[in-house]
Amino acid sequence: MGAATLAQILSDTLRQDLRDGVYLCGERLAESVLARQYNVSQNTARDALKLLEAEGWVIKHARRGVYVRQFSNAEAEELYTLRATLENLVLNWAMQAMNEQNQAQLAQIIAQARIQANSENDNGVWDAINTFHETLLRIADHPMTLGILQPILNQCRLLMNLRQRYD
Repeated sequence: MGAATLAQILSDTLRQDLRDGVYLCGERLAESVLARQYNVSQNTARDALKLLEAEGWVIKHARRGVYVRQFSNAEAEELYTLRATLENLVLNWAMQAMNEQNQAQLAQIIAQARIQANSENDNGVWDAINTFHETLLRIADHPMTLGILQPILNQCRLLMNLRQRYD
C-alpha cells in the first residue's frame, strides 16, 4: 500500500476531531478555514471533505458548503433502527463462526468497556463498543455489511457527541 496523501492524512485528523466532538452536527466546515488551519491547499481540504462525505460524517449543500451531518428526530430513529437490525444480523453470523480465541478477544473488549464506564469516560466506552462491533464484523467475515454499517456507526457517533454536549 502506498503512502497516504495529504487529503487522507487531513481526513484522518478531521475524522478523529469528529469522533471527539470537536465539530458538532450542523457545524460548517469551510475549505478555506481548514486549509489555513492545517496548512494545506483548499484542494486538499476539499478532497479530505469528500472522503468524510463518503463515510457519512459530513454533507455538502450546493452553494452553501460542507456541514457536519445533522439529523431530524425521524432520521435519528431510523439510523438507530438500521444499526440495531444490521448489528443483530452481524451477531448471528459471528456466532456461527465464533471460536474460543474470538470469545476471549470479545471478553477483553467488554472488560475495557467496563473500565471506561467506571471512569465515566464516554468516548472510551464508545470506542470500546465500536471495537466490539468491528470485531464481530471481522469474525462474521461479511465485508459488504461493514461497508454499509460503517457510515451508520459514524453517524451514530455524531449523535452521541451532540447528546453529550447537551446532557
